[in-house]
Amino acid sequence: IDKTRGTERAKRVEVLSPSIARRTRRILALQEKGKAKMRELAVIIADIGDELIAVKAELDRGKDKTAWIRWLEEHVHYTRRSAVNYMSVARLRKENGKTFSHFRDMDASCLYRVACLPEKCCKDLKPETKLTDPKTGETKPMKEMSARQLDRALDKLEGKKVETAPPT
Repeated sequence: IDKTRGTERAKRVEVLSPSIARRTRRILALQEKGKAKMRELAVIIADIGDELIAVKAELDRGKDKTAWIRWLEEHVHYTRRSAVNYMSVARLRKENGKTFSHFRDMDASCLYRVACLPEKCCKDLKPETKLTDPKTGETKPMKEMSARQLDRALDKLEGKKVETAPPT
């Protein structure tokens, strides 16, 4: 939490009418509560991923190579893509806890996307890291990017072919 920004916000709130000031403080408190829930959700996602990794390892030792997919669909009702996302987050937490802790406050889709990056691409990333959307040429912090902008910027970071901004 940026204490300086919070103090500045609090000062600005005080100049509003008492009713609006009260509602503004409530909204800011709810935003903080939401961030705490997102951190909690990230840990739950990683915990589920750990369990999925363990079940997959056990089922893959058997002769039936489709057992894992059937178990996913019949018992926990996850798609293969969802399971991969959860397991990727679990691996990120285990192998690169620093990056996990940086992104656990962000939307789950961002966490999934970062977790699927190769280690060399994600090890120095933070929500404040500025990336360029190759389609628009716009540069801004990851935490301010839409899901599509983030996908394009991370694809470029990985070296994938992406649509680029037209020359100016």
